[in-house]
Amino acid sequence: MGAAGGTHSGAGVGKGDDHTVCTAAHYNRGKGFCQSRCYHGCVDLYDTMRGLPPVGAWGAYLLQFRLEEPLELDAGRLGRVLLPAGWLAYVGSAMGPGGLRRRLERHLRRDKRLHWHIDYLTTVCTPVAWESEVGEERRECAWVRRLLALPGTTVPAPGFGSSDCREGCPAHLVALPRSNVVGLPSRLC
Repeated sequence: MGAAGGTHSGAGVGKGDDHTVCTAAHYNRGKGFCQSRCYHGCVDLYDTMRGLPPVGAWGAYLLQFRLEEPLELDAGRLGRVLLPAGWLAYVGSAMGPGGLRRRLERHLRRDKRLHWHIDYLTTVCTPVAWESEVGEERRECAWVRRLLALPGTTVPAPGFGSSDCREGCPAHLVALPRSNVVGLPSRLC
């Protein structure tokens, strides 16, 4: 069962605003997660995992990504999708036994069995930040609607992450213009 309400967030953004994560080409060379000393300024996985919610806490979460270049991605049953360079936000929920902590830990590591659309993205691109809100109410679709209402926000891959959506979201992955990235999680809650 989920825990009482609250918010949690984490960020592992490397040095420099223009190089917060490696390009897809760097990951495709098989180098995996970069260490904090990486000259690319990549996300440090261990910094990113600080502040995770307690095990078993249910709720909604947002993963924020920065792509330095467009990324063509095989997204399982959804097929091949082309994600634009720039900022992406993925919204999901975790209402199972492991809750938010286990779901976020899964999304923050690359070595995993591919199951959800987001798994295909997180195996080649590490989130630069995440936000979660603990609670038993499903909030992910409301968050997606709020994101889509922001000027310049687009849906780069229709159906991505929304195959089980009950509220008709076009996708749970959105592309954001740079102007809408700062303070994003606080505007959703």
